[in-house]
Amino acid sequence: MAARKMTPAERAVLDELLGRDFAGAAELRLQLADAMVEPSCKCGCGSIGFVFSDESAVPRSTAPNPVPVTATILAGDGTEVGGLVVLLRDGLLDDADVYSFFDPLPWPDSTRLRWDT
Repeated sequence: MAARKMTPAERAVLDELLGRDFAGAAELRLQLADAMVEPSCKCGCGSIGFVFSDESAVPRSTAPNPVPVTATILAGDGTEVGGLVVLLRDGLLDDADVYSFFDPLPWPDSTRLRWDT
């Protein structure tokens, strides 16, 4: 599948996640500005992988892997149904993994997230 621009929903969640203060976050925010994405899982969930046109030109981050900010995905009634974690590869954004406790989940709406830092 071809890489594409992030949707507004993807961008909003990732901007909020990477807007938190942790070591290496500034470089990850710069990476996000140039990243394209593509689906990264075959189960039907909303996980996305990051694609860069020239990885050698992208500033590397010293952030730990996974990124130390995660989110719990909540159902409409407030029960926990899954989560979101961002993974790195060699200091680069690699994958935003949407995981589920039950059935595959689409990319989460920012109003259904509880930030875990």
